[in-house]
Amino acid sequence: MKIIKIGRDTSNDVVISHDPMVSHAHCQIIENYGEYTLLDCNSLNGTYVNGMKMRRNGEIRIKQSDIIRIGNTTLPWIQYFMR
Repeated sequence: MKIIKIGRDTSNDVVISHDPMVSHAHCQIIENYGEYTLLDCNSLNGTYVNGMKMRRNGEIRIKQSDIIRIGNTTLPWIQYFMR
């Protein structure tokens, strides 16, 4: 299992400091046996998958073709798991 933490705070695995709409701890993506789950971490401005806003503190299974946006930033999220 691999967890990628995303947000403005420097303690995250992916730091998005240029976007003030991104929360300090905005979301996490978890990979478990080739399946991916996106969790919103109580973000103030929301997490979007394919243009649809997730529930605050929500969780959703995602696939490689899904587009994730937090604040004004579109994430190249699958790249985070190819390292």
